[in-house]
Amino acid sequence: LMNLIVNAGDAIDGHGRVRVAIEPGEGVVELVVEDDGEGMSEAVRERVFEPFFTTKAVGEGTGLGLASVYGIAQSLGGDV
Repeated sequence: LMNLIVNAGDAIDGHGRVRVAIEPGEGVVELVVEDDGEGMSEAVRERVFEPFFTTKAVGEGTGLGLASVYGIAQSLGGDV
């Protein structure tokens, strides 16, 4: 959860909103973390869950946050 919130905070760069909510889904409960940042390009969306992939400057990110989120969600039978 922290990895999602930190990434959302980075996306808005101090000028936007991050929303965290739990919502009912169809046969599931959805944990929603969303921001109103500029979004990701298609190229970034295709790689965002790859270990060590990052759009941040050298020394600012490891590229493991969203890969960890994805792995944990999958291991628990969830999805991202």
